[in-house]
Amino acid sequence: MYPKLVVDLKKLQGNLDAVAEITKDHGGCSLMIVTKGMCADPEMCRMIAADPKVDFMADSRVKNIAGYCDMARKQGKKTVLLRIPMHAEVEDVIKYVDISFNSVLVKQNCNRHAPFMRL
Repeated sequence: MYPKLVVDLKKLQGNLDAVAEITKDHGGCSLMIVTKGMCADPEMCRMIAADPKVDFMADSRVKNIAGYCDMARKQGKKTVLLRIPMHAEVEDVIKYVDISFNSVLVKQNCNRHAPFMRL
């Protein structure tokens, strides 16, 4: 008896096209789609990653980004973490995230881990 969310991908694509027209075509801005509200659903992420108007795919959870980072990168998209990562997430942030917001302490931790990671 849990609530069920049904997403019409055609309507989602129509919304994406409308937003892209406003931001990219008329506004000259890049377009970042936040996947948090959809829990990085694979079907929706595939559609978003395949859209040439999208420049960035973002989430506040590293686990969600890890699920679609390869797909996004193959389509030329950058991945963005929308919050400062925890110290325990640093290795995954280095591996899966292209852009993140970092405190000085997290940045120092990243600098310690990055040289030893084979990416």
